[in-house]
Amino acid sequence: MQLVCETERLILRVVNAMDAFQVLTFLSSNRWLFEQYEGEKSENFYTMGYIRDMLTAEYNQIIKGISLRYYIYLKSNPDRIIGTVSLTGFRRTPYDSCNIGYKFDSAFHHHGYAYEALQFLLSDIVPQYRLHRITAYIAPENLPSIRLIGRLGFYYEGTARGYAKVHGEWVDHRQYSLLYRES
Repeated sequence: MQLVCETERLILRVVNAMDAFQVLTFLSSNRWLFEQYEGEKSENFYTMGYIRDMLTAEYNQIIKGISLRYYIYLKSNPDRIIGTVSLTGFRRTPYDSCNIGYKFDSAFHHHGYAYEALQFLLSDIVPQYRLHRITAYIAPENLPSIRLIGRLGFYYEGTARGYAKVHGEWVDHRQYSLLYRES
């Protein structure tokens, strides 16, 4: 497992509770964007204590090899989180599958950073975990995300009805998958 990786323009880094302030800043400043597509948060979600606990739990899952989340930084500004990419819900043999997730600061959309980070994750990290199937669930109205996942080679498989509870209602999501094949 690599705790820090680099692409041409980005640093992908596993963080821990010591990074809680940076993570809280990233999540708080993009709350209006992220919460459009995510389930309701705990009342104390946007607090240092909650974020510290969340990062500790995430880090423990990473160490156990059951999920992975990288926070994304620009090489030109390695002190500010601009996004995150994750592989979660690992299911081992006979499935060897997981879900992929990502979110980026609104100021860094349309610069190719999400594509660059996800391309690295899929080509360099997925093989290390010996994953065969990667699934993405996307709200139908999230057209930029649908275009992004298509550029990465994911195939539309159908609608996951009532997939997630967002703002008190069960909403459908589009399901996409990518099968990893060694070249």
